Amino acid sequence: MLHCSTCEFKLARQVTIKRYLVYFAFAASFLIITAFSTPLLSQAYKLPLVDDSVNDRYSLATGTSMATNGQYSVKIQQQLKDDLRHRTSSAELKTKVTNDMNKDIQKNIKQLNQKHAWKKFITNKYANFTNENYGYNWILYNSNSSNHLRKNYLQLKSPLIAFSTVFYEFMLIMSIATMGLILIFRKQVQKEFMTLNHLFYFSLLLNGFIIGSMLFEVQGRYHIILYIPLVMILGAGARILTERKKKLLVEI
Repeated sequence: MLHCSTCEFKLARQVTIKRYLVYFAFAASFLIITAFSTPLLSQAYKLPLVDDSVNDRYSLATGTSMATNGQYSVKIQQQLKDDLRHRTSSAELKTKVTNDMNKDIQKNIKQLNQKHAWKKFITNKYANFTNENYGYNWILYNSNSSNHLRKNYLQLKSPLIAFSTVFYEFMLIMSIATMGLILIFRKQVQKEFMTLNHLFYFSLLLNGFIIGSMLFEVQGRYHIILYIPLVMILGAGARILTERKKKLLVEI
């Protein structure tokens, strides 16, 4: 019996080691590809490409702009276009864009600190992030020239946006209520530990998406990712209700 237990322990340890090696191999491959993809593509296409760090700085500069409440900034975009137009090599382009974006970020943060406007800025930025009018405007913009129902579509603007907003808020409220009820009645939930563990990660995912989005540029369409954890939370609630209903039917 002891020999079998030892064999099982060794086997489990080998499986764990192999699993960590696979994870490490994937992580190392990702880091290597990320590090060398920009210069390789730049050489392949003969274009002065820049890496993701430049895009991150641009998004952060736009995301801290008090003038646009973290949304698209024509001024910053034009500055980026000017840098791209006048630089020839990838290294020179990266240096120029990085310096300009860093200056914008520092200026934006200084302005927010001086005006004590962080609370108002974050509130307005979150409102832009969760704005439901983007889908309507996007369809209108792309179908403007060929849409024969354009007049009717314009008249339906308020009802369509209102419906989208109500739907999103309904999903949010129902998810919060679901988490609250599960926590209150957790002792009556089957597989309590597993359910609470799932709930923790779902809420972590939801808050992570929101907080992470508040750091960079926001657009109304970006909050579509929030539906992933919201649906998962509601799914967990539906699963518990289904299991509860089956249990009651069996008892009856």
